[in-house]
Amino acid sequence: MQHCPSILYKYKPLNDFTYRILREYELYLPSISQLNDPFEGAIPFVYDQAELTPENIFLKLYSMSKKEHPDWDDSKIHEHVFNEYKRGTLFDDKHLENNIKNTRDDIERNFGVLSLTTQKNNFLMWSHYAESHKGICIGFDTEILSNTIGGVLGAAIYQRELPKFSMIQETMEFMAKLLFTKSDVWIYEDEYRITKFNAARKTYKLPKNAIKEVILGMSMPHTLKNELISIITEKLPDISVFDTSLNKSTFDIDLLQIR
Repeated sequence: MQHCPSILYKYKPLNDFTYRILREYELYLPSISQLNDPFEGAIPFVYDQAELTPENIFLKLYSMSKKEHPDWDDSKIHEHVFNEYKRGTLFDDKHLENNIKNTRDDIERNFGVLSLTTQKNNFLMWSHYAESHKGICIGFDTEILSNTIGGVLGAAIYQRELPKFSMIQETMEFMAKLLFTKSDVWIYEDEYRITKFNAARKTYKLPKNAIKEVILGMSMPHTLKNELISIITEKLPDISVFDTSLNKSTFDIDLLQIR
């Protein structure tokens, strides 16, 4: 695991998934179609121009053909690759569009993605992901969470330009770049994410000590706050609970520990 903050946070609206975390210690990993960035898993393939040599193009077509036609012998694959090379298939718009769609479909079927943040009092995060301050923010022990779920934990890479892909990149390196690179419009999220193969839309049971603290949104009705405090007192008696309010001199959110 790369160096990460000791606690990472998840903003949640008050829905069934949230209650399952607090009552059953269960955490859901959505697939990419359930996330709010349309570029998830669908970044267009922009190859590094320095790598576009005839040899690399041939090797790329060869590996693609081997995957698509595992029953073909080597001579048939070579003939097919030669014809595809002459047609310029690798850079054909329709081919690229199909390749992007197929890749996104593969990721949608297979990869679970858990989005987390280092920040527990980010105004925009409360607005966008916690039902306009009516939800909660849950802090997790990063090491316990990562060890329980497995997969790959890493920081999002924010940039303005689309990433360049290597034609000779290993599959896992390619997937990591595809799943961790985001537009810099999202930089305010300071996101860390866990991605795991064969985990799309699956639920993981956490040890109780994976949950470290809960922060209540300032716009949550008092009846709900009292209900949640009762649940936490029963199910998670050792964790810290905070309430939130508006700062009186700056555009910030203040945290007040109430338990």
